[in-house]
Amino acid sequence: METQHSSIPIKLNLSNFIAGKFAPPSAKTFPVVNPATEEQIAVCSEASVEEVDQAVAAAKRAFYKGIDGHKAWKDVPGAERKALLKKLAELMQRDLDIIAKLNSIDLGAPMMASKALTMGAIAKLDWCAATAERITGETVEPKPNPDGSGSNLFSCSWRQPFGVVAGIAPWNIPAVSFVVKVGAAVACGNTIVYKDSEKTPLAGAYLAQLSAEAGFPPGIINVIHGHGVPAGEALSLHMDVRMITFTGSCVTGKVITANSGRSNLKKVCLELGGKSAAIVFEDADLPKAIQNAFMSFTRNSGQVCAAHTRVYAHESILDQFVDGLKQYAARVVPGDPMLPDTRMGPLVDSKQYDRVKGYLAAAQHEAHFLHGTSDPVKNKGYYIQPTILVPNSDDVSVVRDEIFGPIVCVMPFKTEEEVLARVNDTEFGLHGGIYTTNLSKALRVSREMEAGTVGINTGIIVDDRLPFGGWKQSGSGRENGTAFIEDFTELKTVHIAY
Repeated sequence: METQHSSIPIKLNLSNFIAGKFAPPSAKTFPVVNPATEEQIAVCSEASVEEVDQAVAAAKRAFYKGIDGHKAWKDVPGAERKALLKKLAELMQRDLDIIAKLNSIDLGAPMMASKALTMGAIAKLDWCAATAERITGETVEPKPNPDGSGSNLFSCSWRQPFGVVAGIAPWNIPAVSFVVKVGAAVACGNTIVYKDSEKTPLAGAYLAQLSAEAGFPPGIINVIHGHGVPAGEALSLHMDVRMITFTGSCVTGKVITANSGRSNLKKVCLELGGKSAAIVFEDADLPKAIQNAFMSFTRNSGQVCAAHTRVYAHESILDQFVDGLKQYAARVVPGDPMLPDTRMGPLVDSKQYDRVKGYLAAAQHEAHFLHGTSDPVKNKGYYIQPTILVPNSDDVSVVRDEIFGPIVCVMPFKTEEEVLARVNDTEFGLHGGIYTTNLSKALRVSREMEAGTVGINTGIIVDDRLPFGGWKQSGSGRENGTAFIEDFTELKTVHIAY
């Protein structure tokens, strides 16, 4: 199913990629829409349950036996996996502009941001490649064998791949999601069936093509397209999938966890939603805090799981902080993501646009608007301007719910104890921000924040060398660093008598 709309820079095959080649078009398809123009730009295959079975079967065969004369993937050493991942990273670097443009076309992210995201994905893939040779176990001091034979025991543990991994991606960072899930799974010696989001399938389709060019044997990386039902559900219930990694909503994460229990108790790694908070103390560097706070809730049009959409500013500096945010907001007008000066694009699709509009309508009764409107004027494209709210309380929907749009709630506080209680009064725990020039206070507050990552006097940082993930309902398991090795491998303990 090749497609080339005038806006798409290359011929792109949007059929499912199984066992090293693109399958015939599926019986069912779905449209791909450019959110900046609302124009249909492509038609994509919708993977059926049978096609999911084919992809899983190919991944299983590639892992245990190999396909088309290739050796079993389980027997491929880390050095070879590293070389293949490095080659894929090189091809992504070669085609950086193409991947970035695909990201901008179906997601709506500005080209400048799409290029930065793609460069980040390449760096992340390089890290995964390096990690392929860093998968280690433990040894313990030998001791007498308790069987009374007079022999001694040498004991150790090592890590081995699960086999077939399923990766279900979100729609907000297509190329990065591919690398996070495919790179981690393959680095650890697994094969993978990767389902990209039905909202943003273009980058996944192109990266599937690049994986074949990089030399990955058939069946190691399989890419399917489709909705949560049937494709995602079929993966989460599949008896031959041994581990599943999912990024998305808490609701879907709970369904996947339940499906694991209904099937084979497959390992589940989840990176879910967030309603992250930043605290701006009275001694903060205000210009820095204002800039970072604005970038946090407007980056990717607010469609970022770790965005600081709750900001607690000390009452003594609240007015200055809000004035600074309003000045930034007045200078940013959402526009065509393909233009070089655009800093904020549209929301991803009509469904997300309507969802955000619903929260803006509710905010008429829940908050005071400092910038933005409860009823945005609809022209061509799913655009929402940056919106700054002062809520009536911490218990309204715009404060409690993850909205995934360019909306921030700013609230005053008096004391450290008070603000920590309010910040932690949520079922989410993905990210937190602290702005203060008092290092002792910063470290003290960071320990009390219930979040997987905390930034002190900085914006949202994701360092490939360190783990990233959430507390509470923001997820389980970790991405990045070497922590992902624990999620993508099984432990085995071995005792040797001598």
